[in-house]
Amino acid sequence: MQQAQLDYLGLGNSPGFVHEPETNGVIERFFRTLKEECLWVHDFENVEQARKIVGEWIETYNREWLIERNGYRSPCEVRSMQEKAAAA
Repeated sequence: MQQAQLDYLGLGNSPGFVHEPETNGVIERFFRTLKEECLWVHDFENVEQARKIVGEWIETYNREWLIERNGYRSPCEVRSMQEKAAAA
């Protein structure tokens, strides 16, 4: 994506580096889990239903899933810890 497109979407550029596959692996694993646990198990009738179901799944993931690379903490717990550390 070009920088102008990223700017328009309000996104930052985070390039992957040679010999550092973990930079992309985290999001790839999230997408795999999203597909396996949510997208492939529902037949959505319309976009609104898809947004609702996917949104609910993401909320559950962020609040309840314990992730090994996060020290078996949920994404919300990790973010809260990071925000507290940044404020200190």
